[in-house]
Formats: sequence, structure tokens, C-alpha cells
Amino acid sequence: MFKSLVLVLLVLSSIFAVPAAYSSHQVCEPGYIETKDPETSFVKCVFVEKVVEEIDTEIAEFEFADFQEHIQVMVNVKDRTSEIMVSLLSPNWQDILIPPKLEKAIFNSERLHAVVFTNEWQCAPGIITDPCILVQITREGLGEFTEPIQKNTRPIADQIIMDSQFIGINAKFHSIIIESAKPSEGKPALATAVYTTKVFPTQKLVSLIGNQLLDKEIRDGGGFYDVLNKFTENNFSEFSLTLRPDNDEILRTMTVSITTTGLPKEMISDIINPLDLIAVSVPNFTGDEVYRSKYFSEGFFPINSIFNVIVITEPDYKVKSVNGGLISTIHSSADLQNSGWFFTSNSNGKIEGRYLFGTDVSATNQDLIFSITNNKSEYLGIELETPVEVTESESPEPPDGGCLIATAAFGSEMAPQVQFLREIRDNTVLQTESGTSFMTGFNQFYYSFSPAIADYERENPVFKEAVKLTLTPLLSSLTLLQYADIDSESEMLGYGIGIIMLNIGMYLLAPAVVTLKLVKKYRKINF
Repeated sequence: MFKSLVLVLLVLSSIFAVPAAYSSHQVCEPGYIETKDPETSFVKCVFVEKVVEEIDTEIAEFEFADFQEHIQVMVNVKDRTSEIMVSLLSPNWQDILIPPKLEKAIFNSERLHAVVFTNEWQCAPGIITDPCILVQITREGLGEFTEPIQKNTRPIADQIIMDSQFIGINAKFHSIIIESAKPSEGKPALATAVYTTKVFPTQKLVSLIGNQLLDKEIRDGGGFYDVLNKFTENNFSEFSLTLRPDNDEILRTMTVSITTTGLPKEMISDIINPLDLIAVSVPNFTGDEVYRSKYFSEGFFPINSIFNVIVITEPDYKVKSVNGGLISTIHSSADLQNSGWFFTSNSNGKIEGRYLFGTDVSATNQDLIFSITNNKSEYLGIELETPVEVTESESPEPPDGGCLIATAAFGSEMAPQVQFLREIRDNTVLQTESGTSFMTGFNQFYYSFSPAIADYERENPVFKEAVKLTLTPLLSSLTLLQYADIDSESEMLGYGIGIIMLNIGMYLLAPAVVTLKLVKKYRKINF
């Protein structure tokens, strides 16, 4: 039982079993005493350590705290892009404090999936630079069509944002978007109410929210929190605060992320150096060493600090070697004593490893380096304990939902044109059965040839520009769907057939007419 628990904690680093948190206005339970933070005046319930005579010695060998710190470096070798993020998370109200009114509003809303505050670029359809507050409501029971869903969503969202005044930030209602279920991300079908607020740079948001919401012990502990603050020096860094209810708790996650394009090939070819990749994106980042938070200094907390690296590459690439230690299997807490890489994926174009610190307080640049290869004789021979099972019911579309041709043409998945295509697919086409059926058939056809075209685009700049020009009429025609109020299957079919006919006219009939006229003109000149 214990072995399985440890393995699940490592593989699913964001899903943990945690003890109950206590509200600030409640009396501390037996075994706890009240203490007051001298700076914030908040009252905390602190556990009084006692000597326990009888306890399972295996379980006592390591500890697990509510507070966690994560760094993730995701590299796409094909696109030469990276997405790097630092996250601080906890279900404990004492670690990341939110206003009591907001906490109460979240607990009182049975349909709430999550509340997300972010200054991400184009955080919602129709929004370019303004930060968003996204209130994600479970769509089941809100209605079958767009109008009733939107009508029933607004009051629920207003109660959470307007009535609770969120975190002291004034918000203005913008729109409601309808999202299809995403099982791979653990998301049900959602109706998301979008609110906007004034523009805040990431550095200011971290300063305000970090100083106000984060516990002083976490702030003073440094570690990944210091790295997160370094990230804010990049003007293109993006901030998010996610509040996700789970029974009688709220998982609070604060994240700062940076997306970088045009990485030098030599940085991502064979040697993967995570700290060097961070240094490319973060000004004044030394890249020599990364420290854990001092929050974990008194005790053995091997799975509270995770450095995760994901490499998206060709299918035949696997891990060749690691500079730091290699943790092949985890059968007991003794396997967590030493630092090293624990790989959860090493095939099919995805290499994912998690660096565990063991009893170390830091990891050096050299510790975090590993190499990859497509030479089978040089494979490291990592045997995974958690193979990924793929069922026939899964969509033939890749997990990232990639618009491969458009992404290669416009240079990034974050390009406005690519995001627009995703929004049309998720928020319009997939909202009806006929649209879902169409996308299922289309995906089988599209992904049979699109990877080859996308690869050729990256190799041939002239072809890439030609594809970009070719996609322009399609993008223009799809903008019509933004102004269509689709509430039924028949309307979806009508608009869909209309868009298809329009594109047939633009891509086939118009060129054919022009060609015929040119041929006639040529014949007149010669005869």
C-alpha cells in the first residue's frame, strides 16, 4: 500500500492527499496552539510536536507538507521553443491566504470548477492585453444550448467575483465562452465567465499577491520562490493564480511562466541543460545552481520540491545518459534518500523526467544535465514503472491538440492565428454533435498528412510563406462564425455547409474562373 502511494505521489506530482485546513475564525483543534503573525496579525494553528511511542517506522522515514514548489521546463525540439514555469501550490489556507468572502463564495458554489486570474496574452477570445479572471463553471445542468447556458452561468460567476470582490481587484464582466470537455486535462464541459481588469505587469502582480497572500515562512524560505521572482524580470513573463475547490479544501496555485521561441539548435539537439534553457529566457539568472526552499530544512521532504523536464522530439529519441543520479525504481522511502532523475516517459517522441533532491538542499547545473540520442545502441535502458495506456476511444488528435500546419506557418502555438483556430474548434464546432462528428472524421484525415507538411515548412522558408498566404482566406472565412449565434444542430449544419461552400469558392472556383479567362485572353491574342 505504501509503495503504491509513493509511486502515485511521484508520478502525479500535482495530486496529493493532504490534512484538513482550519479557518482563521475557528478554535484550534487538540494538539494545536494559536500563534499570531507579528507582520500580518493573522492567527495560525500550529501543531505542537509530541513524542509518539507507537508509529509505523516506514511511514515516519519521510514527511510531506501541504506546500509544494515545482519548476517545469518543456522543450519542443522540432519547433525550437520552450515553455518554462515556476509554481507554488498548497491546499492549506495558511500557506496561500485568500479573502474570507472569496473563500466562502467558492465553497458555496457547487458547480465551480476553478477560478483563474491571469495576465496571459490573449487570455480569452476577444481580449488582447487585458488580464482575465476566468470563472469556470461545470456545464452539466445549465442547459443544452448557448443562450440558456450563458444566462444560467452569469449569476453563479457574479456571486464569486463581484460579491466577494475577488482579491481586491476591480473586475468588469466581458463574456461567457463555452468549452468542450478535455479528459486529458481533467476538465469537464465548462461554461467560463470572463471578467477583465486593468493591466498589471507580472512583476507587480507577484509583488502584490506574493507579499499579501503567501505565508511569511514561504517568502523568507527562498528556493523556487526566488526563481519565480527572477522570472518576473522578463517583460513577457505571464502570471496566474488558480483556485480549485476540492471537497472541503481549495487548491491554490501561483505560477509564473515564460514562452521562448527560436532557441539555438545546439541547445536542444543532444544535450539538455535545463538551467541554461532558463538562463536564455530569464535576465540575470546565473544558471549555476537551484535551491530548495528553507521551508523544508527541518525534516525529510523528498517529494515537495520537483524539477520537471519534458522534451518533445522525434519518436526514436530516448535518454542516453544523466549527469546526476538515476532513480530507476521506487519501492520504499530509502529510494528517495539520494538525488537523481526519475523518468516517467521515454518513448514516442516524449521524454519526461523529474529530478528529486533527496536529502540535498540544491542541485547544480551539472546535476540537471542529461543527454538524448536516436542511436538504439546508446539508449540508457530506462524501464518505466508507469506505462501510458492508450485506448481506442481516445481522439486520433495528438495530446497537445496541435494545429500542426498553422503552428509551423506562424511560428508558435501562441500565435494569434493558431489560438483563433483552437477557439473556433473548441467553442463553436465541438459544441454540437454534428460538429463533433465532423471533427472526428476530419482529424483522421488531417493528421495523416499534416506532420510531413509541418516538417517541410520548418525546413523551407519559401514554402512556409506560401502556406501562410494560403491559410489567410480560410482564417478570414472562419471569422464569420464568431458572429453566428449557434443554438441547434441545424444551425451548426447550415453555417458549416456555408463556410465549406465559401472556401470551395475561394480555393477552387475563383482560381478556375481566373484561369479560364487567362486562357481565353491568350487564345484571342494568338488567333
